[in-house]
Formats: sequence, structure tokens, C-alpha cells
Amino acid sequence: MKLREVQSKFYLYPCVPNPFNPKTLISYDLPITSQAYVSIYDVFGRLVRTLKQGVYETPGYKSMEWDGLDNSNTPAAAGVYLVCLKTEHFKSTVRVMLIK
Repeated sequence: MKLREVQSKFYLYPCVPNPFNPKTLISYDLPITSQAYVSIYDVFGRLVRTLKQGVYETPGYKSMEWDGLDNSNTPAAAGVYLVCLKTEHFKSTVRVMLIK
């Protein structure tokens, strides 16, 4: 297994697979220790799922899965969702499509 180098900038990668059913991988790079927030929103800007809320993370590559469930553990409807990564110094959003 090859180790990843710590990147010199923040980066939110496209989700894989996309479109997805039932899970997608969310990956990002942090160049410095950061308080990370990872959230899923619908296309109307409504919060669907909070995956990380203010977790302090060390520099490096991070990844997690979204299982297509909302904050109530109910399956989200098929459609387009926005994955948002926010830290003290960075904010980025990527689109992902859940298919049924």
C-alpha cells in the first residue's frame, strides 16, 4: 500500500462512485490541522445529513462513506445532492447523484 503525501492545499475530491446506490465515498485533503464539517444538502439547500461536525483532524488524506441515509436514518430520495466540506480556511462543494 502506497502512503499518500500530505498535500499543500485543501481539496474535496469528486465522490466515487457517482451516480451511486447504495454508498458513495467522500474524500478530501487537509494541509493543516483543521476543524472539519462534512454535510449533505439537497438541491434546495436543506440539510439532509451531517457526517462530521467540527471534528479536529490532522493533515492528510481523509475519506468516509455516505450510505444514502438522512439524519433520521431514513433513505434519502433519488436525486442530486451537494456534499459540502467546510473548515476554518476552506469551503468546497461537489455534486453527487443517488439513484434507486
